[in-house]
Amino acid sequence: MPAEPEITVLITAYQTPAAYLREAIESALAQDVPGLEVLVVDDGSQPSLQEPVAAHEDARVTYHRMEHRGLPHALIEGLQRARGRYVAILDHADRLTPDSLSVRLHAMRESNVGLVYGDLQLMTPEGVVYGEQRFPELATEHAFVQACLTHAIGPLKHGTILLDRAVALAAGNYNPALTVEYD
Repeated sequence: MPAEPEITVLITAYQTPAAYLREAIESALAQDVPGLEVLVVDDGSQPSLQEPVAAHEDARVTYHRMEHRGLPHALIEGLQRARGRYVAILDHADRLTPDSLSVRLHAMRESNVGLVYGDLQLMTPEGVVYGEQRFPELATEHAFVQACLTHAIGPLKHGTILLDRAVALAAGNYNPALTVEYD
């Protein structure tokens, strides 16, 4: 693995069933991008998730366990520990489609922005796709802020973004004081 991977897939986990975590990690490792780090931040699960993570035996996968403080704090810790220039957030029970990161990385490079996002597929626990959620194209900062303020759960889903780590840290990282939509 290169000294500094280009992309970190950040998976925060708490009391996650091993099968879900395994599928999330495998979908990250299957991405068609070079220079990948998969960082699992365990928010104090009992028992720890170290064993299911270590079962991957892949040098690109790293594990960090912290005292249980809640998801916003796990995201803060993960963003600080991520080594990639770009960070994709993957919820512990979600999966990435095979070309998800390469498509988002291409969009980041082409548009020279701090964050890109896409649509998502809805699926059953067995992996059967039953729908798709499309998110609006927000061409300006004003449109993005307005959408954040007027949509109950925001204009997009957290797991569909790729962000520039330096930009996110400069903006203040996550805010654990927000009880909803801290991401």
